[in-house]
Amino acid sequence: MPVIDTRTLPIRAPKPGWHGRFFDAHAMSFAYYDIDAGASLHEHAHSNEEVWNVVAGELEMTIGGETFRIAAGSAAIVPPHTAHSVRALLASSVIVVDHPRRAQVAATGRAALGVEFAPGAGLDTPLAVTIRNRGQWAGFIVKLEIERRVDAVLPAPAPTVIPQGHLARQTVIEGGASQTIDTSLAPLTDAERAAVLEGRAVLYVRGAVFYEDTEGERHHTTFCREFDAARGLVPPASAGFNYGD
Repeated sequence: MPVIDTRTLPIRAPKPGWHGRFFDAHAMSFAYYDIDAGASLHEHAHSNEEVWNVVAGELEMTIGGETFRIAAGSAAIVPPHTAHSVRALLASSVIVVDHPRRAQVAATGRAALGVEFAPGAGLDTPLAVTIRNRGQWAGFIVKLEIERRVDAVLPAPAPTVIPQGHLARQTVIEGGASQTIDTSLAPLTDAERAAVLEGRAVLYVRGAVFYEDTEGERHHTTFCREFDAARGLVPPASAGFNYGD
């Protein structure tokens, strides 16, 4: 069909706060979204090139570790295999175009893995990380990267390198389920603990979870948490740390 009235297409909600109408052309996929203020999309990557055209409102987008404010009338280009996440600063309307066609752009059951730490965690050894699937379909973890470090300052966010090629599926997390994993991180020295507790140094935990969905499409979510003596591991307040999970 050469002409499509997008207003007549059924509305689907792939994530809370995201209301979309979807269709495919021969080589492209289109999503017309109305997004509630504050709604977000976890950090992920895919093989498609993607363009976000903001029709109304304003978005905060992190693309390859760099954060942008995208206002109405602007477009954001996401290269293939590049980590990106989105948060609506205002109620927004956008048109998202993927090339080539992206089979799951309108799927409501995609896996969406996020990382959680227990309240007060950070100084403990070993450190346990809980990976929760906020999606409806199973997610298969193929690689987990995590480090805990003590340094003078929090490092700047950096692009995530997405592993290519075949990776064995190590752990499956069903939709809505979670799994806690004990990490094999080196214990802090007495000097490091003292520096953190006295405020002379920063303790942070960062890494990435790489996973595949049931269709074999590879996604990932990166994470960074900074230790706070009162609250444990919390998202950094520093600009640019929009990890989206």
